[in-house]
Amino acid sequence: MPSFIFRLGVLCVLVSLFSLRIAQSDREQVRDIRANEPREDLVASLSGSSVSPEVQRLCAAIALGHLPRGEASKELREQFVGSGVAHILAVSGFHLGVVVFFISLFLRCLSFLHFNPRWRSMLLLLAAWGFVALSGWAVPTVRAAVMLSLFLIARMLIRPVSTTNILAASALIQLLLAPHLLQSAGFALSYVAVLSIHLFYRPIYRLVGEVRQPILGYVWSMLALTLAAQVLVLPLCLYYFGQVSWAFVWTSLPVGLVAVVLIPIALLLYTLGYLGLPLLGLEVAAEYLGQMMLYITEHGAQIDWLHQHYRPELWHLLLYWFVAIAWAVWIRRDEAPLVVVPV
Repeated sequence: MPSFIFRLGVLCVLVSLFSLRIAQSDREQVRDIRANEPREDLVASLSGSSVSPEVQRLCAAIALGHLPRGEASKELREQFVGSGVAHILAVSGFHLGVVVFFISLFLRCLSFLHFNPRWRSMLLLLAAWGFVALSGWAVPTVRAAVMLSLFLIARMLIRPVSTTNILAASALIQLLLAPHLLQSAGFALSYVAVLSIHLFYRPIYRLVGEVRQPILGYVWSMLALTLAAQVLVLPLCLYYFGQVSWAFVWTSLPVGLVAVVLIPIALLLYTLGYLGLPLLGLEVAAEYLGQMMLYITEHGAQIDWLHQHYRPELWHLLLYWFVAIAWAVWIRRDEAPLVVVPV
């Protein structure tokens, strides 16, 4: 009987003369405690480096999902929220995508080893789930890892890939394993963001026609990706939190580009520091990029007139979504299916 109760996650049974109450554990809290141990060791490995405390705090948040409670962490969080880039501070599918992208590049550099494509996919999956575990099993990263797993499995089995099916299957798997996620804002925001990108990226990207210059094309694709995600996410943020910052229009692109470089550098720093190896001057690059990101978010958060406070009714949100999705489906009715990278 005790083992059965323990497996259910029950921490204690409180017995009184009038009632019997069974307090179930908060599984997320227990999981966070276990995940924090290796993260704290990694964070401590940079304590003696030349990286400033504020940049160390930033790197721990965006690379490890480690942002402990405290006044400094609260100010950092408010700064990112005020500048409209809170999604960069919280580890999500974006961060997992960056990690998988750089590992994929590394494996390509080892092409002389003639990796079997299936082995390459397995290595990417191991890296993805390793990062998910290291960063604390955050809902958005689990979503991205499940989608990536389904995507790579379909590729290995030479099966057609459907973003819609992968998105739906990923949501179903997460809800079957953790039904309480249905009430989680992070769960809703994560899946709505991917759906929004799937529906609106192409129409927005094509607004300026064909961009032949590679660098400009990449920058525009990043901006179009950000705008596409916000079409459905922005009203949902208003519904959940009652406020948004329109500063994201100016801050998302530069902060996102800096994060793409800073995340792998921070992970390399933590790895080298933990192993006691020389940091190879990477702390200088991390300090420069971290200060740049903090500068952008600090000034973006100070533009008060870009902060909007409004909480729509549920039926307002659903009506807007219906109109927006119907419009997207209509303008894309003759297009070939778009496969969104599942991160």
